[in-house]
Amino acid sequence: MTTYLARIRHDGIIRIHRNDQPEPVAAVTLPAGGTSLRRALRQAGWRPTGRRAPGGGWGSIYVERQKILNEHWPLRDSKGKPHARGIPDQPNPIPIRARVEWEGDGEEWVDGTARRWTRPAVFVTFGHERS
Repeated sequence: MTTYLARIRHDGIIRIHRNDQPEPVAAVTLPAGGTSLRRALRQAGWRPTGRRAPGGGWGSIYVERQKILNEHWPLRDSKGKPHARGIPDQPNPIPIRARVEWEGDGEEWVDGTARRWTRPAVFVTFGHERS
């Protein structure tokens, strides 16, 4: 798993950075009712490591991005990388609920959209920062 740095700002926005990048890869809003940084990150799909970043107290912690264990890609490019580029988008995407098996957090059902499909595979998109 790749490790990222999550820092909470004074405005309640949690910015998530790759260690070698100045620009954030994601942002999470801390709920108004108050919750812990770790809980807000988990709810947004990130896995807190429990390690604090130097000098940041509990306002800066390391998080990990998780792999999806039950994903399947029907095609491979010349380098062996999986993809679905050869399957055309359908004219009428279908809203669906998909079972996702995360590397660290286990099974979760998420709302998504089926955009491409063949007999053995369905290409689903969903807005989740965890992957």
